[in-house]
Parts: sequence; C-alpha cells; structure tokens
Amino acid sequence: MAKVSKLEMAPQVLNHSNITIQKSLLGEKVIYTPTGSRVKAYQREYASSDGQLLQRIFNASDDQLEALVEKARGVVKSAIGSTRVDMCISADRQFAAFQMFKFLNLSYQRDGNVRIYEGYTANLIADLFLNSK
Repeated sequence: MAKVSKLEMAPQVLNHSNITIQKSLLGEKVIYTPTGSRVKAYQREYASSDGQLLQRIFNASDDQLEALVEKARGVVKSAIGSTRVDMCISADRQFAAFQMFKFLNLSYQRDGNVRIYEGYTANLIADLFLNSK
C-alpha cells in the first residue's frame, strides 16, 4: 500500500483545511478532521478505455457525476494498463482525493489536477474505486 506522504499529490492533501497529521512512534497518521477517520493511500492501474471514463468522472459537474459513476460501476476494473489513479480515501469515505497519470515515455506522467471531494460525493466516487478491484 502506498503512503500519503509519498504520493505526488501529498502537498495538496496534507495542506487541506480538514486534514491533520498525528505523529506517533510508528510514524504518521493522516486524519480527516471532521470525522476523525484515518486517510489511506492507494495506487491502481486501469486500461486506457477505463481511464477515459474515469477522466470524464473527474471532470464532471455535480449534476452529471452520479450518472457517470453508475455507468462506470461494474465496468471499471483495476488491471495492468496505461492509466494510474493515485487515491487518498478516508476509512469512512467522507474524504477522497484523486490524481490521474498516463504511461508515457516509460514512466507515469501527471494527467490532470488533484481532485478533492468531501461528504456524499467522496463516498460515491470512493465506493466506485474500492469496490471495483
């Protein structure tokens, strides 16, 4: 499993107003402050066709989002592919941050800005990713 602090989007996530870092002997815990839930990092790869659908989800307006997520549910599956999505998701799914990458020139290159969601929207999108392994 990836660490939040090791992801390229770490500065945006760790500097978010609702994120705190708790230091302990075993390292650091990233916490979504409103709910006290721990935030974990994930990296998953997807086929390029799934990457196109995911890009539409991340660029969708709030009124289009639910329909696009429903369209992707059961279709988008993690697999070795040319698209990578880095994710930071709280255990209660009330906070989620995503950043897409495309495989170009033998490495993953950033393909868009960090997208941060909270509340219902975070839960909706996090559910898509965490239930579609």
